[in-house]
Amino acid sequence: MANKSTKLLFFVCVLITLFLFSWTANAFLIIQPCYIGDEAGCTCECDSCEDCTNALNSTSCKNIKLQKNISISSETCINNPENFNNKTFDCQGHTIEGNGSGSDYGIYLNGKSGNMIKNCVVTHFTYGIYLDNTSFCNLTNNKIIKNIFKGIAVNSSNNIIIKNNEFYENMLVLVYSNYTTIQD
Repeated sequence: MANKSTKLLFFVCVLITLFLFSWTANAFLIIQPCYIGDEAGCTCECDSCEDCTNALNSTSCKNIKLQKNISISSETCINNPENFNNKTFDCQGHTIEGNGSGSDYGIYLNGKSGNMIKNCVVTHFTYGIYLDNTSFCNLTNNKIIKNIFKGIAVNSSNNIIIKNNEFYENMLVLVYSNYTTIQD
């Protein structure tokens, strides 16, 4: 009897999930089954700034993977998703590209904690990655290229690790924080 109940509960959860995500044609995709109490969380895929922001904001998604190169014409791509805490955003070597004008950010976080941003190529924004009032974040294996003002800016933050990142043709990299580690 418990086996039938478990299967029914799983089926109902799948139907509800499909219904909730059917309202938008570009909704992020959950690729790993999620279970109540699963601390590892789900792995979700995204393929646009909007999809990635929604996945990073979802309480179900803990590991978010960018599936293709994305570009945006005139605004910030990842703009401080409310629930972006204790998550990993893995671009898998894909590029997040701005248009090189305005006052925009590739990835902007304010007041967030416990995140990892890795394997991203961030290019042609005013600020590539900007962490403000953020703690315990890890920026690893990113390529920060041709951002107009700051490649990576860390302001009023603490316990930030910047490791194995590459910087090309950015005006500057600014770190103003406590207990930040920068490693080759």
